[in-house]
Amino acid sequence: MGKKKKRANRGDDRDKSSAKNKKAYDDIVKENANFEAYYKQQNIIAENEWSTFMEIIREPLPASFRITNTEFNQTKALQNIVRSQAFEDLAEDKSFSISCLKWYPNELAFQMKLSRVEIRKSECLQRLHNFLISETESGYISRQEAVSMIPPLLLDVEAGHKVLDTCASPGSKTAQIIEGLHSKANSVNEGVVVANDVDNKRCYMLVHQSKRLHSPSFLIVNHDAGSIPNFYNKVNGENVKMKFDRILCDVPCSGDGTIRKNHDVWVKWSVANGNNFHGIQSRIVKRSLELLNKGGIMVYSTCSLNPMEDEAVIASTLVQCEGGLELVDVSDKLRWLKYTQGLETWKVIQRDMKVVNSIEELDKNLKSQIREAMFPPKNVKDLNLKRCVRILPHQQDTGGFFVAVLKKLVDVLPWEKENSESDSYKVPPKKKLKGFKEDPFFFFQGDEEEWLKIKSFYRISNEFPANQLMYRSSNGKKRNIYYLSNAAKSIVCGSQNLRIINGGVRIFSRIDDKVCSCSYRITQEGLSSIYPYISPEILVTIDKNEIELILKNESVLNENLREVTQQKLSQLPSGCCVLVYKQMIVAENEQEEEMLIPFCGWKGKTTLR
Repeated sequence: MGKKKKRANRGDDRDKSSAKNKKAYDDIVKENANFEAYYKQQNIIAENEWSTFMEIIREPLPASFRITNTEFNQTKALQNIVRSQAFEDLAEDKSFSISCLKWYPNELAFQMKLSRVEIRKSECLQRLHNFLISETESGYISRQEAVSMIPPLLLDVEAGHKVLDTCASPGSKTAQIIEGLHSKANSVNEGVVVANDVDNKRCYMLVHQSKRLHSPSFLIVNHDAGSIPNFYNKVNGENVKMKFDRILCDVPCSGDGTIRKNHDVWVKWSVANGNNFHGIQSRIVKRSLELLNKGGIMVYSTCSLNPMEDEAVIASTLVQCEGGLELVDVSDKLRWLKYTQGLETWKVIQRDMKVVNSIEELDKNLKSQIREAMFPPKNVKDLNLKRCVRILPHQQDTGGFFVAVLKKLVDVLPWEKENSESDSYKVPPKKKLKGFKEDPFFFFQGDEEEWLKIKSFYRISNEFPANQLMYRSSNGKKRNIYYLSNAAKSIVCGSQNLRIINGGVRIFSRIDDKVCSCSYRITQEGLSSIYPYISPEILVTIDKNEIELILKNESVLNENLREVTQQKLSQLPSGCCVLVYKQMIVAENEQEEEMLIPFCGWKGKTTLR
């Protein structure tokens, strides 16, 4: 009894502590004299806009989301729903409003006049909140800050590209990149997105994201982005060094552009924060450029307004590249987006708020914090820094963000050793990454007994690349079978020094059912990958009434279904089956097009679920 009472008291203390912290967070005074003084000196905001800027950053950040660009016309159907009165009626609040972000392609992104906290807490918005959560978990929408949608757009990913996201977690930008790979049918097999993060635990957040995306063209690796190993492809039995067509460097930063949703920035902000990040940001950029193909594009971005983390990093990188890198003018790609051009001059300021004009003026004890590369270079006017993009919160009611698009013009950068075949970027022992020991990847050959039974049961075409199926159990038990694109498989087989956390999409899962002649069921996340290869003979088309009946009940008696559905089911063996719902929708050209939703079902002797 005494122990139980002690635990209860401890719980009470935790509750009181949590309530105390919450109250303290809500009571934060949104003032910081050094923040204001610093940014006034940097001139990132016009003097006549300063009061508007300060006013808007004290307000909550509006929630935003984008519709996933999916297959089978499902995107258009959901877009029609969001635009309808029925969507606004979910809010049960007359003050609720939603607007389309004009600068996002195909009008697939939306912003609401409410913050995520307000949506979560309001009883009137409960139905809206549930809808957003449900559609997010299903992968049909991504709840993402508006400005964070910009870097993947400017990356200009196309089907077949090999893309690296150096600092990927939590994965909303990675999801956009993957959508670019899926932009054309039948081309995904040649593309791949490698999502990297230094934090092992955050890598598993990316695993959750991968389940939502249903993509076979996805690898998650766990490395320090500043010293990530070289990548290799397996080509004709040999490991061939590879580089990427596109790289996203959304680097760690001080994050003061998130001040509208992270209120503790008001309390914790200091000049030293931005100065301290410059070094690691520059290191990540240099390593990323080494992994980029000649002619490839790299997007550098931060959620910081600080020139030390923005223009100073870009300028020092351009100088070191000696003409091998150029800033890309993206003004034609940002129609409707309000932003300011990059700075061509900025001030280096010590943590005591003293402005220093050169490294010689710097206090000796601060030389480890402020580097010469942080000062504007002598040739700053030649670097085209005005091509950088800075989004300010008051310009269109968003967070703050900085983006620069860079194009690599040479094969070998000045600091690289030409024709070096050695992998000199192994993680040093003192920085050995912690986390779970990952199981190895084992690929099918195409003649395995398990695969032959699966293929026969689901009547899968011979065109399906069975050698891209994979399992991760060293004892041979294949509980889950995954499917990887050809490009993803090539990296897995060729890159021995990569710490790969996960890859591809789970396509089959083992079942223990004595009635079913096949030991594996198709997973919902893997269905879109296998669907084009399944024989139409085993697809069961259902109508609107039937799909409602199935979704509302744990199981449905076959006798309650249409006669044509009963007849189709009678021709199939017991076990996993593929149900298909079709509906005509109105497309952009006002013409009707067919929307298709395939999903996994289970046929029993007399029931369907």
